[in-house]
Amino acid sequence: MRPAALLAQIAEVDSLSHTLLDGFNSDRSNVHRLRSLLVHASVLPARDEHLSRTDLWLSRTLAELPGHLQRIIRPYAQWEVLRPYRDRPPEKWLTPNTAGFVRSNISVVVQFLLWLDDHELSLGQLTQDRLDSWPIGGTTARHGLTADLHVPLMQRGDPAIWLDEDEH
Repeated sequence: MRPAALLAQIAEVDSLSHTLLDGFNSDRSNVHRLRSLLVHASVLPARDEHLSRTDLWLSRTLAELPGHLQRIIRPYAQWEVLRPYRDRPPEKWLTPNTAGFVRSNISVVVQFLLWLDDHELSLGQLTQDRLDSWPIGGTTARHGLTADLHVPLMQRGDPAIWLDEDEH
């Protein structure tokens, strides 16, 4: 959406809010710039933009998934991944890198559950052998949804170069 059209639509509403701006999906870069200006001018309150964008991303991601996967992923994302970042003071808001890390954690779970669906498996049917055949890897947080599983950690090797006592 062009900036002039965006401003014309906003001018027609009675009250301006972050939620209203979140509803404009056509050209997010213009919406983000406008939101930044409105926050800077104290028209809108400041908020953790990276967390808010992650929430919007999660909603769009979940909307594309079958209901049985949404029922697993939504609580995981909200309570395990996003909860520690909520109610933080502004100086501890998400950075772009942290927001990307959060989204990637959720994406891995989505990929894993889609892989289970492709193999016609439920979490209750997951065994160690089946987990080992997952091409991406696994997670250690299960919350009683699977049988006992072991996800080996990558072993660290010895240093490639050893220093003797004098060099050290």
